Amino acid sequence: MLWPSAHILGFVEDRSTYPAAGIIAYDPAWTTRYDEVAAQLAEATGGWHAEHIGSTSVPGLAAKPVIDIAVCVPQGRHAHDRTAELLAAGWTKPASIGSHDCCFLLVDDVRTAIAHFFPEAHWDTAHQRLFAQWLREHPSDRDVYAALKIRLHQDRTWGRAYTRGKTAFIQRIVDKARAQHDLPPIPIWDKD
Repeated sequence: MLWPSAHILGFVEDRSTYPAAGIIAYDPAWTTRYDEVAAQLAEATGGWHAEHIGSTSVPGLAAKPVIDIAVCVPQGRHAHDRTAELLAAGWTKPASIGSHDCCFLLVDDVRTAIAHFFPEAHWDTAHQRLFAQWLREHPSDRDVYAALKIRLHQDRTWGRAYTRGKTAFIQRIVDKARAQHDLPPIPIWDKD
């Protein structure tokens, strides 16, 4: 399963933005915010299993103040099955970003949370989950990643260039995490 290419990550049709603060120091309140958003998301999905992922799930890691949530989609179901409920709860319509669907929780067109919907069959090998788990278990890699993110942000590297600037590091960590689970390395990004 590949992560989507950078042009897909741009969400051309999506006009929402990331918070103006950019990368900020880890905030322990992100755990509470995850709990709140996950409870709301569980109601909208009918109780599909969710997990806190992304940089806000890694204690001590600087991040954009946007909560990333992995949602396990039961076999035979799709995020689009819950579109009406997601829209009613304030989320955007689910959209495909290559390897999975996602939607945003917006406040005044600013992303406050992103739900990533992974099919149950791919749950255990979803790169986003493996990457966050690795960083939670390996503080030295977490710190290298934090320094990279901060440097890119200080250099005013943002958007697709920011994503590309992190790719080599993320690939190395995902390869290590996959090896730990006896999985072969595979490229994390589409080249399209």
